[in-house]
Amino acid sequence: MARAWRYPLLAIPISAGAPLGWLTLRLLGRTTGAPLIDWLVAEVRGSLALYLYLGISTTIVAVAIGRVTGALTDRLEKDALTDSLTGLRNRRFLEARLVEEMARTRRAGSSLAMLLLDLDHFKAINDTRGHDVGDSFLRKLGLLVLEEVRVSDVAARPAGDEFAILLTDTTREQATALAERLRARTIERLRGATLSIGVAVFSPDAHATPRDFFRAVDQALYEAKSSGRNTTRSA
Repeated sequence: MARAWRYPLLAIPISAGAPLGWLTLRLLGRTTGAPLIDWLVAEVRGSLALYLYLGISTTIVAVAIGRVTGALTDRLEKDALTDSLTGLRNRRFLEARLVEEMARTRRAGSSLAMLLLDLDHFKAINDTRGHDVGDSFLRKLGLLVLEEVRVSDVAARPAGDEFAILLTDTTREQATALAERLRARTIERLRGATLSIGVAVFSPDAHATPRDFFRAVDQALYEAKSSGRNTTRSA
């Protein structure tokens, strides 16, 4: 259940504090010597409308505050896991999901692939055309990536001009085909920019830790850049 709904549900019992507080004040100030239970019955019966008003109004306020608090907390958590420039996930989120997906892949015996993308000569773009143009390129590439990935995939910007895509239930051939499609679309949409891409497929024997898996795709990206850039290499 989303926190935006949990907070209002927790606020409802708290809202009983207003009528109970008023009842306590009345109890402390009572002057009659009638037995307590008789006094309570008479008090509630005689001021039923007041207690209903206190209960309903306080509940409405408490639930509203709970909704706002839950929504703000969810937003803060999302912002902490999202890259502000591109709207993609950040490195923290990617690393957490990588652990989960590697464990799931081991259990299910399925396939898991990762792409690591790097904008070629990005420093030169920043130096010659300005950081605003460089940021625009990064945002456009982020949108392009989002158009190509599935809901089950993770698109992230770990750092700088590097983008990572974690692909669930994806073979090497499928991952490479996506990489080539992204390269072609980058040339078409981001005029003046090209991509170097590394591809790696998770192997339980070769990749004992997330660091091992990431090192493999990083090495593939290094080979793509070393071989002339604007190409794809597979680990």
